[in-house]
Amino acid sequence: MKKLGLIAALSAVMGLTSTAVLAAESQPSFDYMSASYLNADVSDIHVGGAKIDYSQSFNDKIFGYAQASFLTKGDLDNIQAVVGFGYKHAIAPATALYGVIGVAHDRIELGSLSDSDTGYTALAGVRHAFNNKFELDAHIQHLDVWDESDQSYVVGGKYYLNPSWALQANYSYIDSDTSMLSFGVSYNF
Repeated sequence: MKKLGLIAALSAVMGLTSTAVLAAESQPSFDYMSASYLNADVSDIHVGGAKIDYSQSFNDKIFGYAQASFLTKGDLDNIQAVVGFGYKHAIAPATALYGVIGVAHDRIELGSLSDSDTGYTALAGVRHAFNNKFELDAHIQHLDVWDESDQSYVVGGKYYLNPSWALQANYSYIDSDTSMLSFGVSYNF
């Protein structure tokens, strides 16, 4: 009976140790490049395109961020780019709060006509690595261009195929008429 109790105790300690090691190795990623297919639903009109993201840590708190999206429907093209700096703060080994502030540029082309505007963006979010395979991100983004401001509520996840490559999906809700869905691949370094 003592042997059974000792085996159970050792198994429990080994299980806790391996869980702690797994959690320590599973930190949210802020160093990646990604490419995604983007589908925007604007007043029941579906617009397709692509999105690329780049994020790189400068140290354990500060990171740079850049994003570009391209949407097209017939003669209408929309190109949006964001460049900024972020701050991240680990609140647990696998969870980080973060914020980004940056410059946003939006360009709309309709046939031979085009116009553009530059403004700013700010976002705040939380990123959590459940294990070394799955990471969840949720954030709120404020975008101010064209003398208008919008808030988008974004939830997304990454499924890691290996430590470097992940499949990702994101859903963005802007208002009752506008939402976006993206699917893509991410290279983490």
